Amino acid sequence: MLAITILDHDLDRMRMCEEAVHAALKEMEIKSIVTGVSEPPYLSRMNVWDRLPALEIEGRVWSRKSRDAFTKSEVIALLRKHYMAGAEGA
Repeated sequence: MLAITILDHDLDRMRMCEEAVHAALKEMEIKSIVTGVSEPPYLSRMNVWDRLPALEIEGRVWSRKSRDAFTKSEVIALLRKHYMAGAEGA
């Protein structure tokens, strides 16, 4: 099953990202485990502190140029990239 982690220290923005992720998963009919991490030590270890919010999808970290929450269409695009990369590597 796909694992997606939302990385952010701003809980309101994290909630907006979570809504976008769930909406994208529903539209694409993908089952996934979605978690959120806001712990500063973890965010620092992941080297994402200066580029939040970020999404970790199966070990790959994706972030935006702006500090806005991810939208459903952006998450769908990331999931398509993820699955395309998997298909090319197979």
